[in-house]
Amino acid sequence: MNKGWVAALVAALLLAACSDDSKGSAVPSTSIPTNQYFSTDDYQGPELALLARRDTESGYHVRVREFTWQNMSVPGPSATGWLAPGWCYPTSQYRLSVASDAVVGVLIGSRYSELQDGLSVTVFTLGYAEGQPTRVLVLQVDPAITKASVAWSDGAMDSTEPADGWALLVVPGGAGADFTLTLDGKDGSRSVAAADLPTGDSIEWQRDCTE
Repeated sequence: MNKGWVAALVAALLLAACSDDSKGSAVPSTSIPTNQYFSTDDYQGPELALLARRDTESGYHVRVREFTWQNMSVPGPSATGWLAPGWCYPTSQYRLSVASDAVVGVLIGSRYSELQDGLSVTVFTLGYAEGQPTRVLVLQVDPAITKASVAWSDGAMDSTEPADGWALLVVPGGAGADFTLTLDGKDGSRSVAAADLPTGDSIEWQRDCTE
């Protein structure tokens, strides 16, 4: 048999084998898929009502805006007519935004139609992504309160004058530290420790908020 003809036949068979998808191995693709979509949008809609604002001397800009993104299910009267106090369950949400030269954050908190002993407190932490942990206390307070202050166990302190029933306290620092609030008003001054604030799993909350 002619050697040249044999060589040509072998080459043809090899080319055919390489072009057969059922026999060859798949070659990984390095192309970027074009059918993937990632949304990076923030809230889109009408301007949200401003509930509270504060610009601190240390450079924090804090805003609280009305923001109801889901229906809040508040229990109605029981079969016996008993109704939980308004401070037991939130009736709406608010949108908290905090910005400075070092940190930026947007968080969602709960708003209540009534206050227990004239006070509702939510603790927020942010700024870890920027390496600048920050603590924010959002207080709903009785209109009689004229000054709200916080002293953290690590020495950080802040104070402000409430406006329209809101007080915003912000200091650098991470989670884990304890704090004490001091509320000054027309009827005097009182202190509230963080451990004494009602929570949804506390015995006090279960006693007052369940029939």
